[in-house]
Amino acid sequence: MKNMLIHDAQLIGRSPSGLAQNTFDVPKGMATSHVMAWASAYAGMQKGLDNLFIMCHGYEQGVEDPNAQISIYALGYGLALGDPGLSFRNISLAGALNGLVSTITLFACGPANTRTGYENTAGDGMRFCGELALISGATVIAAIETQYYYHTPSWWDTLLGRVGQIDFGAWEGPVFSFNPNDGTACRIT
Repeated sequence: MKNMLIHDAQLIGRSPSGLAQNTFDVPKGMATSHVMAWASAYAGMQKGLDNLFIMCHGYEQGVEDPNAQISIYALGYGLALGDPGLSFRNISLAGALNGLVSTITLFACGPANTRTGYENTAGDGMRFCGELALISGATVIAAIETQYYYHTPSWWDTLLGRVGQIDFGAWEGPVFSFNPNDGTACRIT
């Protein structure tokens, strides 16, 4: 399997070892366009990738809940991947991956979340993931709920006073697979 991991450093913890042959740690402030270009270049050098794993925060935004008459935060507004992140405004950047990646797995909070009444808005995470699949030409795997992760410090991490490796463990909530041919979603867990 030919795998690549992109880990945005805003997600605290060290990149897990053994998940991919190539790990790209994205420093704060790096342009999202550069992240996509680098992933495309690496995938091209490998004559394609089986898996592109992306670990980052999912964007959320405050929304009004008319039923409860309160303001809450809702997921599904894109990915905090580089600067300014990946959203509907610049999702076309994923076109650099077209024909080079089989599956993109988003280890992020709720990128596929679509709150009732937010369909076809900037907060339509299901549509975002479907368009990401269409534009990248890859199957996209994403959750709709907040994902919890842990840091697994090694003996050396403890000795050196640093945060351990990221461990996402099992998925929280429903997870969907988005078809690269038509962008449709199919629940897989």
